Amino acid sequence: MIKPIILSLMGVAAMSVLVSQKDKTSVNSTNFYVLDSNKHTICSVYVSPIGQVNISSQKQQLAYISRSKDSLGILMGFKLRAGNNNYLFNQVAQLPTNNGKMYDGEYSFGDDAIKKDGHFEKSRMTMKSKAPSREMSVMDVESVAAPISESAIEHSAYMDTKDVASIKASPGVVTAGLWSDLENWNKYFTTYPSTHSYWGLDFNKKRYSVEILNPDKTPAIGVTLILKKATGESIWQTQTDNRGYAELWSGIYSSDKIDEKESYLLFEKRAENQSLLGKLKETGFARSTFFLGIAKTSPKKVDICFTVDATGSMGDEISYLKEDMMYIIQSLRKASPCTEIRVGSVFYRDKGDEYVTRKFDFSPYAENALMFIGDQSAGGGGDFPEAVEEGLRVSNEELNWSTEAVAKINFLILDAPPHANEQAKIQEQIRIAALRGIKIIPITASGIDASTEILMKQMAIATNGEYLYITDHSGVGGGHLNPTGVKENVDLLTNQVIKVLKKFCLTPDCNPEQEPNNPHQDPNYVNFGTKDVIIQCYPNPATEYLDFEGNNVINEISIRAFNGQEILNVKPLDKKYRLKLPLVKPGIYAVTVIINQKYFNTKIVIQPSNGQGKID
Repeated sequence: MIKPIILSLMGVAAMSVLVSQKDKTSVNSTNFYVLDSNKHTICSVYVSPIGQVNISSQKQQLAYISRSKDSLGILMGFKLRAGNNNYLFNQVAQLPTNNGKMYDGEYSFGDDAIKKDGHFEKSRMTMKSKAPSREMSVMDVESVAAPISESAIEHSAYMDTKDVASIKASPGVVTAGLWSDLENWNKYFTTYPSTHSYWGLDFNKKRYSVEILNPDKTPAIGVTLILKKATGESIWQTQTDNRGYAELWSGIYSSDKIDEKESYLLFEKRAENQSLLGKLKETGFARSTFFLGIAKTSPKKVDICFTVDATGSMGDEISYLKEDMMYIIQSLRKASPCTEIRVGSVFYRDKGDEYVTRKFDFSPYAENALMFIGDQSAGGGGDFPEAVEEGLRVSNEELNWSTEAVAKINFLILDAPPHANEQAKIQEQIRIAALRGIKIIPITASGIDASTEILMKQMAIATNGEYLYITDHSGVGGGHLNPTGVKENVDLLTNQVIKVLKKFCLTPDCNPEQEPNNPHQDPNYVNFGTKDVIIQCYPNPATEYLDFEGNNVINEISIRAFNGQEILNVKPLDKKYRLKLPLVKPGIYAVTVIINQKYFNTKIVIQPSNGQGKID
């Protein structure tokens, strides 16, 4: 008897990529059935947010995945292999191919819709901006891009050949500025008046900046700190970062009442015990240093979340994540080999849209988060404000953040503010993020206004983070707001994100020469097709090769980057084919298989092996 082993990977509110039904705000766990070649039920399986299940079988056989226990609900056939294996089921979708033909109608990959606008050309891949009147080709982008620092060269170090997906056609061309108001405190107050902003936040003379050290003068990382009034009332709670730094605040909300003569005390909290570290005065830019009586053991985890506005104008930014997230994580793994890096993600839209939030909980396997992100697309919205507060609430309160970590970072990527009547909820989410030691790192895109810029900068200030803003230097996307009160420091957005991660994730006790902590995950078999046309490719993630097997002759295989540029095209004319992969940067790629003039699509993760795609 076949004994199924079912794994629910990272799933609470499951997004099924197996069927084309749309998500709602919350989705119950999705169960499907595995049928044998005679279409009898073998077992039921739970489909996780990335569509992956684990099934054990005593023999190799033809099997089917079905919505029901009988053949009426069959969605697709697949090859069930002997032993205990992981299987990934992707919904059948269609993409245009790069063979010079014109196609009618609309093609989709996951939820992404690509309208027919003519031939696809390798040399002039079109990059569409948010502004309807503005459309620039890659060649145009090259001509208008402003000079960028030498670190931009590092981003293309993985690419030595010219016949594969080029960085010039990648969202990696997006440029951004990086700014820290906390490190330019006087400039912040000359830029903004010392009154509460539109969002009810005011930081004038209410900053308590501290450094916490162990007895041996090393940074005390992940220490929980509480700012209290002399009466014992708790005012602010946060955690120290990788440098032992923490920012505490009093009376920053418009509803707070403070006494300018009030004295404050700083406490360290361990488990249920609290110990007094000393008295505090408003510090401004200066830091007050305190030593712990007992050393704090340094944590070894890094949690990184990408909270993304997924409304209609955010297509460029979502494409950026699909293209460059894996490169960013691998760069951090190399720079910080001692830590376990976990990645999660939340996508949000607005009330009344197809969904309000979708989430993928933290996983040490970045490729799983990337597969989730690969299923997302921009849509909905319509009015200017979006459900930012819901995106923050889900990322702050529903994801499984580590209790203690070297760093907890939430990149908030958006181009629109919250609704004005949600001020109290936004303030509460800022407080919760600070309490849990989560740094909010906003990345603002085209479309934001001055009040949104202030709010994003204040989120970064309150949570000891930094502010990233996409610029016009690359010529990609719609026009961007000129930043207020900053000294521009422009680089590729990917490089800026890596700078932020290195700043907040590296620790002095880690030897950067040791092997990176790359957790091993058993590869899975990717199944796509129909109940009659069976296609399986493996391994996923792939390194140097990708095997294809089908029950029909495979006429053509094409692999594309998510910007649409084809990196490989072969015509196997066989039921089995081993495809040698070109040298590409790590990331998610679209696969199209043509059988009998029909197109079948899926996605796979390519991670270059140790000898490929070196990251500097």
